[in-house]
Amino acid sequence: MDTEYDRNTKYFHALVKMNRNKNMITEFKNSQGELLTDQDEIGDLLVQQYTEKFKKVNHELDMELISMVPCVISYEDNLELIKFPTAEEIKEAVFYLHVESAPGLDGFNGFFYQKCWKIVGHDLTRAIHYCFKNSRVPMHFNSNFLVLIPKERNATELNRIRPLCLANFAFKVITKLKASRLGIIAGKVVSKQQYGKATEGTHLLKEIAQQLRELRRVEKITVEKDVEGTEVIKERESS
Repeated sequence: MDTEYDRNTKYFHALVKMNRNKNMITEFKNSQGELLTDQDEIGDLLVQQYTEKFKKVNHELDMELISMVPCVISYEDNLELIKFPTAEEIKEAVFYLHVESAPGLDGFNGFFYQKCWKIVGHDLTRAIHYCFKNSRVPMHFNSNFLVLIPKERNATELNRIRPLCLANFAFKVITKLKASRLGIIAGKVVSKQQYGKATEGTHLLKEIAQQLRELRRVEKITVEKDVEGTEVIKERESS
């Protein structure tokens, strides 16, 4: 179905420009509370803060504490988690992922991998096998764009900005393989009580949304997921 977005009209470009301006970080506070307005200074500050935030930290394990955790994952479960994925398993992961998900630094999205699978499938399978064989992911494989989305207008502090990671599609395939395997044993490591709490939270949000609709007589209050996957109550704007 043809939409305003598909037709690439002036209206579409105006919307893009408006959203870009709304998400633009024009000023930012440093650790001393000083307000920076120069884009280069803001960029350097953000790089410094996120480098510090995501740097590797060495932790000492408390083996006495760990020994008190019950062992629920069997030796066979561990073998299933670390075994080499087959070529068919990798292909299934590629064709499961969304074709239009944002690409990473290499610029190739799922559409490219699916349409060109006969050409690139063998090389991608070898690359993923290399990662499993050596228990490491090459740095360029996990190089990502970090897009900063303000949680509110005129956000000037780090905790008011939501970072979104745009990963290479090939790396998403690895995470999909891992997630699928972890899903098989999730029932062993996640208790029924935890499942119950999650369900209760969803029901509670829906009840609150319903009461708000009744009190305000507004039909467009819904429970939706934000970009981080957290369920929130939203009131949609009237069309």
